[in-house]
Amino acid sequence: MRRSPSSWLVALACVGVAVPLVGQTSADLTTGGAAFLLVPVGARASAMGQTGVADFGTGEAAFWNPAGLALLPESELDIHHATTFASDNTVLSGYLATPALGVVGLAAYLVDYGSQDIVPGPQQGPVGRITPRNIELLASYAGTLAGALSIGVNYKLVQLRVDCSGDCTGFTLASGTTQAVDVGLQYGRPTASGLRVGVTVRHAGFDLQLANASQADPLPTRVAAGVAYS
Repeated sequence: MRRSPSSWLVALACVGVAVPLVGQTSADLTTGGAAFLLVPVGARASAMGQTGVADFGTGEAAFWNPAGLALLPESELDIHHATTFASDNTVLSGYLATPALGVVGLAAYLVDYGSQDIVPGPQQGPVGRITPRNIELLASYAGTLAGALSIGVNYKLVQLRVDCSGDCTGFTLASGTTQAVDVGLQYGRPTASGLRVGVTVRHAGFDLQLANASQADPLPTRVAAGVAYS
């Protein structure tokens, strides 16, 4: 690797792990409630993988470890968009950084799966359209304690819904809303260089109920930890 004498060589070594809580299995990824919450948000944090738990100073931290918001250098507005094989995912967020009170912010996350025609029979044309969507609304707060320790929390509403337009006779609309929290800690120097450790609990909340209580699904609650050195 070539570099000029005046340039800086910065090495980043990261280790991260995410662990399901007791009672969860790999089946939760497909049959659990609100599995879309496990889809990564943000280009930087996604590239870092689970080590985004130890990253800080960007709005993306709200979706990885809210404690990383505590060292946001200035207020910011963010737009994230990703197109997957199944959906279009968009996040709008804003964070207010205050030296005395910490960082507060709001975010809205929309997962749009597109629309599908309702066709009553093989010889009939479409009579309506269904539109499934997932929605997450977050309110965040983060601050620093004792200099090197940062703490952050998200309170959020999570909703799965299927809307219908046109003739929806015989089609049952489904909608379910639940509440959850994320809580995170980070410890390390509040600078761009040095060692930083992060740990967080994500998506801890009430089961998501679409039809009745017996069909309620648990949220994909995860405990994640990461270590970063730059």
